[in-house]
Amino acid sequence: MNSEGNKTLGSISDFVAIFHNLPYIAIMYFRIKKHQKKIETISSNTESINLQWLKKLNLLLFATIIVTVSYELFNMLIYKLHQHLVMDLLFLFTVYSTSFQVMCQKEIYPINKKDREELLSLELEEELPIGRKKLISDQDFDNLKSKLLAMMEAEKPYLDGELNLLKLAKLININVHQLSYLLNSGFNENFFQFVNKYRVEFAKKILLDPSQKKNSMLSIAFDSGFNSKTSFNTIFKRMTGFNPSEFRKKHSDL
Repeated sequence: MNSEGNKTLGSISDFVAIFHNLPYIAIMYFRIKKHQKKIETISSNTESINLQWLKKLNLLLFATIIVTVSYELFNMLIYKLHQHLVMDLLFLFTVYSTSFQVMCQKEIYPINKKDREELLSLELEEELPIGRKKLISDQDFDNLKSKLLAMMEAEKPYLDGELNLLKLAKLININVHQLSYLLNSGFNENFFQFVNKYRVEFAKKILLDPSQKKNSMLSIAFDSGFNSKTSFNTIFKRMTGFNPSEFRKKHSDL
């Protein structure tokens, strides 16, 4: 085989080696999206456990492959040696970044083995058809719904930044399966939406209170049960259409 044929064969091998990664990247991306949706059923603050960093690194890996393919196709910007050097450096950065983020990653599930198993069994239950067996009888459903609403108003458990499905279930003496069923069927909301709705309403009262005007946004975020200013801004805007500063300014001008 002549040198031209060897070069063509080598290019084909390079493309195969590059493109075989794409299905794995796609699988990783959608698995992360699925995880982000699931953790909203158990946690009220997801910022540190939503694996958003892994999603970004996944996209970086995809971008690296696109850059590499572009260099292979249009090999006119840099020499081949430099091309491989850039590719290797990008992959090296991705690997080390992943390792660092893994070491910094907060525990997603409670350390307690029994609680962790209960939450994992809840995830399996989410995969079941909608018409599964009722977890709360019709007779108890309305009573539990009223009890939950009364407890949220009186005790304000949503002000606990670490509130999760397990904690709230224990407060009204039901298990996590029943509470998840109650939220989905009674309020058409998951745990994340249900709890943060109360936090946003609590924050609104502070923002509209003239006596609280000197409070910083970070202080208001913590007082309302949010764990960071970023999550406060993101969730508040998602639910109201305004970030907290815009909301305060809009209503102070009225």
